[in-house]
Amino acid sequence: MLQTSLIGPEGTGKSSLYRLLSGEEPRETMLTESFSPPTAMLELPDARLDALAAMLPGRKVVQLVVELFDFPGFGKGTPVRLLNRLLPHVRQSDLLVVVVRAGANAEATAAAYRAFRDELVLLDYATAENALANLRSKLKAVRKPEEDPRYRLLARVVELLEAGGSLYAELAPADKEELKDLALLTLKPTLAVVNLGEEEYADTGLRAAVCRRVGESAGVTACHALPVALAAELSELPEDERAEFRQLYGIEGPLLPPLQKALLTALDHIAFFTFNEKELRAWSVPAGSTAVQAAGVIHSDLARGFIRAEVIGAEELASLGSMEAAKSMGKLRSEGKEYRIQDGEVMLVRFSV
Repeated sequence: MLQTSLIGPEGTGKSSLYRLLSGEEPRETMLTESFSPPTAMLELPDARLDALAAMLPGRKVVQLVVELFDFPGFGKGTPVRLLNRLLPHVRQSDLLVVVVRAGANAEATAAAYRAFRDELVLLDYATAENALANLRSKLKAVRKPEEDPRYRLLARVVELLEAGGSLYAELAPADKEELKDLALLTLKPTLAVVNLGEEEYADTGLRAAVCRRVGESAGVTACHALPVALAAELSELPEDERAEFRQLYGIEGPLLPPLQKALLTALDHIAFFTFNEKELRAWSVPAGSTAVQAAGVIHSDLARGFIRAEVIGAEELASLGSMEAAKSMGKLRSEGKEYRIQDGEVMLVRFSV
């Protein structure tokens, strides 16, 4: 299961965002030597899945789920013994969600994000430099360190970190896999969430400028602006009062679905769907995955015995009303192992036992 961690400076609204996303009150919000991060299973609703469910009644609907962790704010002044309490948990994450509070203007907000990221860079620099020094000591007895591929890679990582570069953006997938054992923080995709107040959110120009400037910072995979307090108020209102509340604050639509979609976007994952007589389910795979790789996510037997995949876009299938209609109109495509599954497709796997 994909793991997502909420991190950032103190006082940015991380726990409020956790509460909003999960519907649960975090057990712990203070960083102590006995700290254990609040954890929740976060469903990622998808309107395409809802449309399929309406077409295929009577089936159990299984949404995409990610594991969400909430961490107290930390930074330059956080004691090392307390950092050591939370960092091992953060390092296991697939996605970092860095929450910053909107400043007086877009540049101030971007500066706040960069200041926090600099702390992550320093932590990674210490880890990478230590790994490089240890490897150098081991290699000296057998050959020149610079002849070793891992040594050269670590040396490049140290240089990138010294320059404040983005390991996630600048390293090849094979290099990232080689460095997996170090669990470097800046090697992970990062979604920056800017927590806006009422006035900042009402200023649509500022809202766009904030995410544009933060998104230009090194290490940002995606940026999303959200008025956390307003969204919390909205979530507590009865359904018949929500339209009036949205109009009052200039909220154009539901606030959480775009953020939930941004989580998958930042992870560079796509969603696809399967169904049988009992269940309709959403799955996620890295963008660019082949049909046989997607089949393997469902079950290893499907990948081993893969013959072909029958695919159609979820929205197109819902508009046609049934698989029978899709087949009769020639809309259901037959694809082989190397077909790259697209976001929002329904896939039925044909396989041999």
